[in-house]
Amino acid sequence: MRTVALLLDDEHNRYQQLLAREAQKTAVKYGVTLLPPEFAAGSSWTQIESINRYLRRPESRPDAVMTTLAGTQPARASFERLLKAGGAVVFLNRVPPWVDELRALFPAALVTAVAPDQEAIGEVQAQQASRLAPAGSLLLLVTGDVGGASTIARSAGLLRG
Repeated sequence: MRTVALLLDDEHNRYQQLLAREAQKTAVKYGVTLLPPEFAAGSSWTQIESINRYLRRPESRPDAVMTTLAGTQPARASFERLLKAGGAVVFLNRVPPWVDELRALFPAALVTAVAPDQEAIGEVQAQQASRLAPAGSLLLLVTGDVGGASTIARSAGLLRG
């Protein structure tokens, strides 16, 4: 039976709670063992340590890791070691800028990402705002991390839309 680890960021985030519940249901449906989800509370170091723990115990290493990256510290080296050990990686929602480099380094491994089209979301938000607000209205754009890839892409979509 295949084993999958689920490394998420925020245990209080309702969307990530939903991801964990849906992953468990899907694992049962397909006969996959899903390890209990681990939440990093915004710390990339916590996720790095989880991966290192898996690597130190080959007998209980998951076949794949599904993750929503946490924090801002570079975790690439940990994922490289996991792939080198024969694992697979699925990035959820937050796609690191180095995902294509991992694919090139490990062409036989599963390295993939599932994420929303942030620019398209920004375009939809622009359309909604233009329908709701009268002409000449001021739109206040509230974002999270201003340097985050999703914030930049959504803002671009909103401005274009």
